[in-house]
Amino acid sequence: MAVPIGSRVPLIAVFFFIGIFLWLFGGDFFPDYWATMGTTVSFYVAMFFASIFIADTRLQKEFRQPISTAGLPYLVSFVVTFIITSALFATGKGQLSIPLVVLQIAIVAPTEELMFRGVLLSYLGYSIFAILAQAGFFSIWHWVVYTNLVGLTWTAIVSLTIAFAFGIMMGFLVRDKRWGLPATMACHAAFNIAVLGVMI
Repeated sequence: MAVPIGSRVPLIAVFFFIGIFLWLFGGDFFPDYWATMGTTVSFYVAMFFASIFIADTRLQKEFRQPISTAGLPYLVSFVVTFIITSALFATGKGQLSIPLVVLQIAIVAPTEELMFRGVLLSYLGYSIFAILAQAGFFSIWHWVVYTNLVGLTWTAIVSLTIAFAFGIMMGFLVRDKRWGLPATMACHAAFNIAVLGVMI
């Protein structure tokens, strides 16, 4: 009897192969977008691979979660986060592009979750202090991005505060084994897409 593909293919492998594909061929599909974002994409893909390489044993076990197990937490988290975030931040000004959505779902959110709620949190432990610490590092990471893009404005300060609070919530979510990294990746992607879609 054949084993369903969803029981054999880990969710992380899907992101892995999408990342490789976009790294190699993204410029062919989205030439205008890749002209300005190609370097950023390459950096994120490299960080994704590095995070997988340095992950500890507990995290390696989580990486093996098949789509059949990880898919439901991912889907539920994505839909709920997208609806709530859209309702909270709705302004009617948003514009989304296909490459932006693809990058958030397949590269940006999975990479940042692997780095902060994955590798960093697993090495720090899962105490309250560890969750606060990784949220702090997550906010610092965005501090560098925001200050380079827009300078230190009140909008940037609010965004960094939101990033810190978001990091804390994702830290508690990933600690719950019923949800774990698939859920935080979905929340992260949905949050970013919703905010970018309604605010930019």
